[in-house]
Amino acid sequence: MGKLGEFIIKRIEEKKTQRWIISSDDFFVLCSDMGIIEDDDTMMDIMDYLEEKKIDVNFHNATSAQSLYRRWRELEKKLKLREMLKGSKTEVQQMIEKVETIKVQDRPNWLEMYRDDEDNPGVRIPDDENPFQRITDMLTQKLKDKVENEPGITLEEIQQEVENEMTHSDNPIVDQMIRHFNR
Repeated sequence: MGKLGEFIIKRIEEKKTQRWIISSDDFFVLCSDMGIIEDDDTMMDIMDYLEEKKIDVNFHNATSAQSLYRRWRELEKKLKLREMLKGSKTEVQQMIEKVETIKVQDRPNWLEMYRDDEDNPGVRIPDDENPFQRITDMLTQKLKDKVENEPGITLEEIQQEVENEMTHSDNPIVDQMIRHFNR
């Protein structure tokens, strides 16, 4: 091996870290005995601890390696997803918060006439209440607003029109009215 190879080996030796190994059979038997093997949150917390303490789980000589490894991989995927979502709100969480802020208005009295009697048979509509009055009032107001906002002729335009008619007229009575009106 040349000097370059020796240099690299020397640097690798300095960077080596020690990791502990636990058999997957031992790990999963313990988790099963504790009754936490199906609790994803607890299992992911344990996996975080193992990673933090640099402890590996060995699946090479396990008797039921396939099913245990499948469970381990499933937990690893959930753990990665949890880390990705940590600290950020998902769209679903934002929508849930938005929906929770919506306040539904109380049911108006006029809706009671449309209630099915099977829902609440004791509820009666007062005889003096006109259920269509609200609709009538709403339509009346809409028409009033439309008429009031409609462009119309102004007082100045009417005066101008009268003056135009009078100035083009040769009637002495009209001339007298104009003089009287302009005073």
